[in-house]
Amino acid sequence: MTAVVNVATGLLETGLAARWLGVSPFRVRQLADAGTLPVAVITAGGQRLFDPAVVEQLRLERERTRQARKQKAGAR
Repeated sequence: MTAVVNVATGLLETGLAARWLGVSPFRVRQLADAGTLPVAVITAGGQRLFDPAVVEQLRLERERTRQARKQKAGAR
């Protein structure tokens, strides 16, 4: 399956959201189930689609968290 932006909606499919976040598609589904990554639309076929702006915001938050952990570990 190819991960793409849904042309009709401009939303990201699970695989592409996973690539943006640097995680697996399974992890994206876990984040969605937990409410950490809101699902914009669930298609009739059950495909979860994500708002690119929301995915990017989560990616930036995760990056800031990683940087903070690196800095804290380096200060020890």
